[in-house]
Amino acid sequence: MVIVSFHFGDEYKKYSNRFQQDAAHAAIDAGASLVIGHHPHVVEETEIYRNKLIIYSLGNFVFDQFFSKETKVGAVLTAYIKNGKFQAAELTPTEITKQYHVLLKNKETIRVY
Repeated sequence: MVIVSFHFGDEYKKYSNRFQQDAAHAAIDAGASLVIGHHPHVVEETEIYRNKLIIYSLGNFVFDQFFSKETKVGAVLTAYIKNGKFQAAELTPTEITKQYHVLLKNKETIRVY
């Protein structure tokens, strides 16, 4: 199983750009089972491409950017793998406090695959 993590995207943009999409698709086409992005400091969309999950940005996990709601949130990915195969995935939203505590919003966990 191949999981690819990209440091890509435009900072503070809520949606992926063409470069991210092309790179993520190329990774899947080359055999990746899952693509996870980070860098924009905000959560971006997810996509199912050729029945594989792409998460363009998980947002911030711990960072000192308190100037917007979008930079104070992120997501934790839980990937379920069985017998070397990707089975399912959930995203649990997080929120960063000014004391750098990361709060998991378990009641808001969503299945993305």
